[in-house]
Amino acid sequence: MIFITIHRYFYLKFLEVIMKINKLIWIIIAAQLLFACGGFGGDDDNDEPDQFAIGGIAQNLNGTVYLGFKKNGAQNYWETVGVTSTAGEVNWRFIEEHDVGTQFDVSVYVQPEGQLCNVENGSGSLNASNANKIIVTCEDTNENLAVGVEISNLVGELTLQLSVDNVAVETITYNLGGQATFYFNEKQAAGVNFAIDILTQPAVQQCTITSASGNLNSGNASTAKIVCTDKPTEPVILTGIFVDSPVTNISFSTLTQQGVTNINGEFSYSENEQVTFTVGE
Repeated sequence: MIFITIHRYFYLKFLEVIMKINKLIWIIIAAQLLFACGGFGGDDDNDEPDQFAIGGIAQNLNGTVYLGFKKNGAQNYWETVGVTSTAGEVNWRFIEEHDVGTQFDVSVYVQPEGQLCNVENGSGSLNASNANKIIVTCEDTNENLAVGVEISNLVGELTLQLSVDNVAVETITYNLGGQATFYFNEKQAAGVNFAIDILTQPAVQQCTITSASGNLNSGNASTAKIVCTDKPTEPVILTGIFVDSPVTNISFSTLTQQGVTNINGEFSYSENEQVTFTVGE
């Protein structure tokens, strides 16, 4: 009887040891899993990400609006995205992520048909608090569309005229440099025939316009583009005198000038040009 009691005692102790070992093993496994999933929530992995995607929400959108993103003050779009919704509200974002501190400027590239969308919080220096806070608010235009023009590289003033069904309805002078899109003040009914013309050019530039006429719809209301380039510098015309004596009617020619000397022996030429004189021809 004593032997049986002792045997049972050691058997229970043995089971107790086995249970403690099993418990310790499970604790070790749980710890390993916890570390693999990111630790115990300490400060080691608590750093802010250094890149963010730019995005936000579109409200009251019924169709597709195209948004463009300009990076660090560039004139051209870095990336564009089409945002579509028929339910009125949708989240959106550009695909590429950008470094904290990137200067961003988001604007409407193409308006949705029958609506006009505006951008809030669309520019700034990228950080965690504003990366996805851009709000695009759209409203129905009752088929009245704002006619817009994108202007590039303008220096000086440019006067434009909007005509609807061959009747001039608005004239506007634009004098902001760089690249920007502006809209005529008066919205026009979808379906009318429109045309945008350049009335006066800037003093030192020549501007050309494309995609500036047609049957007005949301697809072409703001696709007109104006590109301005500097005019070539006019050569400076100089006057020379035939040095031997003021001999008249001696023929002369250069790359840009030709003629005969006048009664004072004078002739014209551009700077750094070679002058050739001929007699008896």
